[in-house]
Amino acid sequence: MIYKLLIACTLLLSACSGTQEEKSPSHIITGNNEFSTQEGLDLNAKGIEAGKAGDWNQARDNFNEGLSHEPQNVTLLSNLGNVEMLSGNTDEALKIYKKCIELDSTYFNSYLNCSRILYDIGDQSGVILYSEKVLRASDDSLQLGVAHYLLAKVYLDQKKCDSAQLHVRKSLEFITSGRGDVTQTELLQQKINDCQ
Repeated sequence: MIYKLLIACTLLLSACSGTQEEKSPSHIITGNNEFSTQEGLDLNAKGIEAGKAGDWNQARDNFNEGLSHEPQNVTLLSNLGNVEMLSGNTDEALKIYKKCIELDSTYFNSYLNCSRILYDIGDQSGVILYSEKVLRASDDSLQLGVAHYLLAKVYLDQKKCDSAQLHVRKSLEFITSGRGDVTQTELLQQKINDCQ
């Protein structure tokens, strides 16, 4: 689904969609955080390659080893969170994304990753909290589009059709301008049109 786009945003890849079974290793890429050591940079690259090959254990090991060299590196930490999320360890992924936010409160992809997990576990107030923080502070079109998408889903679930409609329209605007994939947002729009 489009909210998985945040993983791609986080790591600068194209959007992805689908269910847990459809997740692919291509979600793990570099991000834009600077590395302070060559070891951290190299281990991040190795973790990315392992993730692309679907070897979650090796990717996890590489990112953890990279963090031993650069414990404050949000890219390494976020990539580790992505591995945990993609391998089904959502509780651990949520902890990692929250740590990313503690380290860098302007790393908005972590807010979106938290929102995505919170939506999946039914914590609508958490989705609203994290998504609204992105809306207030980010200037990235794709991030804004994902935040609006997540809010539209919550408001649709709550049968707040007008709010859902507003957010899905904004999501389409931002995702289109951010060159993201609008397929899932358009599918959500169809559901909202049926909202009573």
